Amino acid sequence: EIIRLGGNVSKGSFETSGKVALAGTTLKDFAVELTGNHIAVKNVVDSLAFTVSPRIRVAGSLREQRVTGEIMVNQALYTKELDLKSVIGNKNRNISLVLPGSEKQAKSTLLLDVVVKAPKDIRFKNKFADIEIRANALRIQGEPTKPRIEGRVEVAKGKIVFGDVQYDILSAVFDLLDPSRLNPEMNVQAQTKIQDYLITLQIEGNLDQFALTMNSEPPLSDSEIARLLAIGSGSAANASNLVLKPIQTIMEGQLEQAL
Repeated sequence: EIIRLGGNVSKGSFETSGKVALAGTTLKDFAVELTGNHIAVKNVVDSLAFTVSPRIRVAGSLREQRVTGEIMVNQALYTKELDLKSVIGNKNRNISLVLPGSEKQAKSTLLLDVVVKAPKDIRFKNKFADIEIRANALRIQGEPTKPRIEGRVEVAKGKIVFGDVQYDILSAVFDLLDPSRLNPEMNVQAQTKIQDYLITLQIEGNLDQFALTMNSEPPLSDSEIARLLAIGSGSAANASNLVLKPIQTIMEGQLEQAL
């Protein structure tokens, strides 16, 4: 039996075709292909609205199903507010991709092997941040409740605010190399100006271990830069933590909440 269907949905369009094989009245196997163009999606994830153009295939039997193909994210906007100070207290460096409660569930019959591309117009915006993001071929594999993710995410441009200090993101690259957890290799450069000093921060490494380089123009020592940032954020106490903690925990908090 061959299935064909097409139409308009959520300001976009779709076409689907496929076939179903029956053994008597029992489903033997099936294969369905879906192509979509600029389909708007809302209310699936809180505060996230996006438009996608999928080209995917779902095939299998009652015993096992596979979803393969590519999903192009045409645009997305994520506006959920984030309390940075509460995130700073998070000391977890090992962020599992296993969803809560899934350990007790039986093995899923649905398996994923999907590439997600987001070349532009992906934006995270709230009162603490305004960031434009690109994703270069994120590959998602495995069970939906225990996904494995590999690929690269880049920040094209953006601003973040911690305390009273606004940082301009000059460049940021996150390579997801370990598919079992969110511990990206990162290279980030951010800049801010306090008083007459232009301060540049560079972070290289991953969430377990990274190196922070601080420079300023006119030149200052690291401790002087840290104190200047602390003063700029309204507190001179624990100056080094005000530099290190946001870098070390904001990114992992964002990743964890996004999933």
